[in-house]
Amino acid sequence: FRVNKDTGEIFVEDPLKLRPRRIKVLVDDGKHQDSALVEILLRKREPSVIRFQKDIYHAAVLENSTKTSVVTVVSVLGSRINEDIHFSLLNPSPNFSIG
Repeated sequence: FRVNKDTGEIFVEDPLKLRPRRIKVLVDDGKHQDSALVEILLRKREPSVIRFQKDIYHAAVLENSTKTSVVTVVSVLGSRINEDIHFSLLNPSPNFSIG
C-alpha cells in the first residue's frame, strides 16, 4: 500500500494479488494525531471508455467580479449508467467549486 501524505488517498500497488484487508492509518500534524481502521475491498471493474468531449477547455473570469457564475462546463462521453465519475480541482480554492 502507499498513502499520499497530502491527500490521504490510499493506493494499492498490485490489486490483482490483494485479498480484502484492514489496515490502520495514522495521521499526525505535529500537534495532534489520530488513527482509523480502513477496510479495503476490491471490486471488479470493466475497462472504462470515458473521455472528455474536448481535448482542451478554455474559460475566462472577469477580474474583481463578485458575481457567482458558471465558468465552464466539462463534459465526459462514453460513461456507463452505473460508472462512478468524480471530478476534482487540482488546486482547490474557496473561489471555485464543482457543482
